[in-house]
Amino acid sequence: MFMAGVKHQSKKPIGRDRIVFNILSYVILGALSLACLLPFLLVLSGSVSEQYAIQLHGYSLLPEKISFDAYKMLFRIPEELLRAYGVTIFVTVTGTLLGLWLTSMAAYVLANRDFRYRYQVSFFFYFTSVFGADKSAFAETVR
Repeated sequence: MFMAGVKHQSKKPIGRDRIVFNILSYVILGALSLACLLPFLLVLSGSVSEQYAIQLHGYSLLPEKISFDAYKMLFRIPEELLRAYGVTIFVTVTGTLLGLWLTSMAAYVLANRDFRYRYQVSFFFYFTSVFGADKSAFAETVR
């Protein structure tokens, strides 16, 4: 009723190449989804496993024996958990605000076209962002 006068196009048959593309896309998306989901499932499984079973057999997606002892110990003293969350939130907020402030200060200076060392400082920021100072890689090359 609402679409009077609109011509409907006939559906084109889907070609073989499009079907292969869709199948490959679904397989790749499924593999990436599993790669993101499996670590969380492994942590969850490890949190409800017996400690001695993990020490003997290592981590597995299906625990041999389910135990909630870790959660009992975690919630035994709730003040420690709340303090840990407080420290985490404080460090996150402080680090974010400090990083934002320092980045804004640097951007303000670099936006000034009269700043004599503008290109050198910009190159320094660019170079250190591309080639990070990974101490473990540096330690391996020094040996």
